[in-house]
Amino acid sequence: MKTVNIINPIRDSLKHLALASALGVATFMGLAPQAQAAPIIWDGPTITFTKADNADWLLEANQDRITPNVWITRQNKQQIYNIKIEAAPGGWETDSPKDTEWAWPGQFGNSSDPAQFKAANYASLHFGHFDLVAGGAVAAIVGIPAVVHLISDNIYLEVKFTSWTQGAGGGTGNNGTPNGGGFSYTRSTLRPPITYDFARIGPSPGDPVASMQKWTQLFPIAGNLWSEDFGWPADTGSLGHLGAGWNDSETQMGRSPQFVLNGSGDLTFQLFGSKSSLAAVDVTPSTVPATAIDLGGFCGVALRDVATDTYLMSKGLSAHTYDAFATLSFTAEELLPHVIPGASYTLDWIDYDKDISSGNGDGWGWLVNVSIPGNSLSSDCDMLTFGPGAVITGTDIVLTVAPGTTPEQVAAIAPTFTLSPYASCDRTSGSIPSPDPLSTTTAVHYIVTAANGTTTKDYSVLVVVADPLVPPTPPPVIAGMRVWLTADNVDPYDGAQVRVATGGTFIKQWNDLSGNANHATQTTEADQPRYIASGVGGKPVLRFAASSNDAGPKLKLGDLSAQFTKVPASDSAGSMFAVSTINGDGRYNLFDNRDNDSRWVADSWSESQPGVFRGGRTGFDSNKYSLWPQSGSHIFAMESSSSAYTFVIDGTQIGTTGGNYHSGAGQNWTIGDRPGNGQQLKGDIAELILFDRVLTTDEANMMGAYLTAKYGLTNAYPPMLAPAVPTGVVAAPVSSGTIRLTWPPRVGCLNLQRLAQEHRDQRRAGGHRCDLAIHHQRLDQWHPL
Repeated sequence: MKTVNIINPIRDSLKHLALASALGVATFMGLAPQAQAAPIIWDGPTITFTKADNADWLLEANQDRITPNVWITRQNKQQIYNIKIEAAPGGWETDSPKDTEWAWPGQFGNSSDPAQFKAANYASLHFGHFDLVAGGAVAAIVGIPAVVHLISDNIYLEVKFTSWTQGAGGGTGNNGTPNGGGFSYTRSTLRPPITYDFARIGPSPGDPVASMQKWTQLFPIAGNLWSEDFGWPADTGSLGHLGAGWNDSETQMGRSPQFVLNGSGDLTFQLFGSKSSLAAVDVTPSTVPATAIDLGGFCGVALRDVATDTYLMSKGLSAHTYDAFATLSFTAEELLPHVIPGASYTLDWIDYDKDISSGNGDGWGWLVNVSIPGNSLSSDCDMLTFGPGAVITGTDIVLTVAPGTTPEQVAAIAPTFTLSPYASCDRTSGSIPSPDPLSTTTAVHYIVTAANGTTTKDYSVLVVVADPLVPPTPPPVIAGMRVWLTADNVDPYDGAQVRVATGGTFIKQWNDLSGNANHATQTTEADQPRYIASGVGGKPVLRFAASSNDAGPKLKLGDLSAQFTKVPASDSAGSMFAVSTINGDGRYNLFDNRDNDSRWVADSWSESQPGVFRGGRTGFDSNKYSLWPQSGSHIFAMESSSSAYTFVIDGTQIGTTGGNYHSGAGQNWTIGDRPGNGQQLKGDIAELILFDRVLTTDEANMMGAYLTAKYGLTNAYPPMLAPAVPTGVVAAPVSSGTIRLTWPPRVGCLNLQRLAQEHRDQRRAGGHRCDLAIHHQRLDQWHPL
């Protein structure tokens, strides 16, 4: 028996080995050396698994026995685990359930787009332990799609939790009082193999559409691959051809629809007919007729690589079969080198048998009961990402570029894009579209074709040059400001501030506008918050999408304690104002400079014990816990001095206690968490301002009113009214760079300190370099800035 290596130029990194035929079957193929089990994609029909509260986890009915290696269940507390190999759940911060790893939107460097979390996309996803995502609050991931990798089985499947019994009251749901341990999820299953039985479903045996089950006839152009019944075998209704007679010498070829292999088993089929083989180098469909005649014919099937239009392996009958069909297969091991994401194939039926000794050709044979371990190529032809900086609405794409980008620079843009699995585009990702480059006036079209080769979508792309960034209006209180961070100052086109990647724009540096250069930074990509152009009040925000209590985005300010320390020490103080949207999070710190187990709020223990700018936690009683918001947009304010420590939310004081000021020395001040992890924020931050002093009541109200108006919030802060404008103001020069303003005193005159602050703000914005002092006539003294 002759065997031949067939070399695939697309996958020439594999070392192909020739295998001899088994069970009397003629073969040609190429195999990789001792490869690991191929990835198996489970994207078939979904099923729902439920473990009810207090159900016995030792019973099979309460275990999702996904494979012989992975049995998922949960005791009446703690997290899920693999009871097949774990005697008990490992608890939080472990790798339970063992032999699994999980990919979630926005975590481990993944995109935040839920549509991309399909098992077929496993190669582009990043995986981690279940606990790193869920932490002690799995209820937060209910309804969010995930992809799970069963490591030993090398299976990828899709999972979405639909319920989770969380700990409440005295029960933590982790290591404390049992809470019932109920949960449920939907998950995908192994898609059934593609099957073709060629049963006669058409109105007659000659119906080429119905009888061929969407296979395409290649040779001859005229003719029919539907078998005529000569009683041999009995009327089977199969894919085959008898021709005009027993000695019809025409080569007949039919081709299946395209598919991708998923590594789930053998490709099997049944043949009936005459003896033949096809062992040749570099066989292509166009050369099959001549090759089949030269080598004595062939009656069988061949696996075709669509990308190269070549056959990878084939199997046919090594002996005449007269009384029954012979069952043949390409084994899972033989198919393994071809289980490659994005590689599509067809199965070609070739029917030509020539009896060389007699000079007669027996052109007859049948093919039935084909079972392919793969997935039919879909009709999806979506442009998933384009850009960066693009918004896709239907088939319209608007690509926004940096302010000042010239038409010549627009024409040089070579956008990258991603498509639905196995889809293709008439333009190349990362290349300038030719001959019509991108433009701000004329739309350029990208035609995306689905994997099935027939469904298409026409995407039109237009470029928009962004408006210049307008500096935000300064707050009404400036004195003592040490840090001013606001998301509407982020330049999404500045590479020093942001990192643009598939799935979004991420913050590398949040620039401080206080004038002290106290910028917040993050060099670890996985920990960079995402820039969202429209959040609270329609203004930009930074999104801190915590993956667990101990993992998620955060920014670092460094140790700023020296800037918040005064002499005498009793004068040292700190104040904070922050605008944040809480996204279903009951355990978080927006900002902290003390790693003393500080917890602004923690639903795990129903407590509130903040410690920012303190020597120790406050010891707010448990009654304060219910006052902390777990959703919605709010203004958070904090004051810490040697005499008092106070928290205010939306203008209402929620707690106060005695002073225990601490500058935060030795800590890396953290936004979106505390310095030592454990209080990750799941939400957005629009603005954060720190002062090195305690503001007066009027100043605090002005700050609250400013933030309220800016972000369209509703709260208890009194509205900021415009001050009375003085009349009869006279300006007189005093010295170089100094002027004196005088006006008649009257009741309700302008707050002089406010006037000085506003003038300084305007001076900074306009670039003036002069000092301003205000002469208060009634006190007859100067108030320098």
